[in-house]
Amino acid sequence: MTRGSREVFDELDLKILENIAENPLNIARIAKKIGVSRETVRRRVQRLRKYVQVYALPDYSALGLSLMFVFLDRLTDQDLKYLDSRYLGRVMKFYTENGARWLFVYYFPRNYTKALENHVRKRFEGAIIFEGYNFLRKPSFNLYDSSNNSWKINWNGIAEEILNENKKARLEISPLQKFDEKDLYIINELRANAITTISSIARKLKVNVRSLLYHFHTHVPNLLVGYNISLRPEVFKNHLTVITRIHFFTMSQMLQFAGVLRELPIVNAVATSKEEPDLILSILLPMEHILSFYKFLEKLTIQDFIRNVDFVGIIDIENSAVRPFPHTSDIFNKKWLLEDKFSMSEEVL
Repeated sequence: MTRGSREVFDELDLKILENIAENPLNIARIAKKIGVSRETVRRRVQRLRKYVQVYALPDYSALGLSLMFVFLDRLTDQDLKYLDSRYLGRVMKFYTENGARWLFVYYFPRNYTKALENHVRKRFEGAIIFEGYNFLRKPSFNLYDSSNNSWKINWNGIAEEILNENKKARLEISPLQKFDEKDLYIINELRANAITTISSIARKLKVNVRSLLYHFHTHVPNLLVGYNISLRPEVFKNHLTVITRIHFFTMSQMLQFAGVLRELPIVNAVATSKEEPDLILSILLPMEHILSFYKFLEKLTIQDFIRNVDFVGIIDIENSAVRPFPHTSDIFNKKWLLEDKFSMSEEVL
């Protein structure tokens, strides 16, 4: 985790990180809250962008989209082309003890999810497909110890917190909201980088800033769950980017687990199935925490809190990617449009 002997984050950095997710576009408000000048916060934020990514989490239900997870094994280049789509938002390759696996995450029109399922199953009979939900994380950067440049994470203590405290996350499904293509452009920019301004977005889109302000203040807040902060894995060299899928006995147990784990700054994503008590966790795990993390999972399994751990895998960052949020005229014209390749799959419904 080190940059030589220097700490990655100092005390002022940590104060900024604790507050920036509330509204990353309002530097002045952050500066006032922590008692420093706006220019100081601006300079620090620019430096912090090397180590963290601050980005918007869209409210997919409000946008009329379903978050679809697809797990597959042993894919060829032709398979990857077959699975490609403008609605494909994330591709992740990872390795478990049984070899390479893939996770595809689609932001798919809610009314056409069966077409996606048919398209996938027509070629991959053993595919695991389900609709999921992405939790907004609430990382506590006070868990970083600048004195020895490490994370103050006690996995045994976290297990006890999960077993004994009530910190359940909530599955909040929003009704469909009003939006148009300008709203989608703004969301796409905020999803890539929320440390920006509406003026910068307007310049990039070559439109008048006034034309975006109404959308930004009136529509966009209803189309976002909030803002997330993730550590950049390419910077933290002595960390492994790990993915695990965990099955619980009840939804209540899964929500309690998610509620506690989403507070850890080394956790990059917490997602669940909408129908089953299953959870997908992506975590930037320090090398020295690997054994403790396995013991943490073992303890919760022995306590009959976790039913079983499907896998623990290491993500291949070079063969994984996050794609832009869909907003082009090819797939949206007052409503989401189905691509031709999926229209053929829909015929078998």
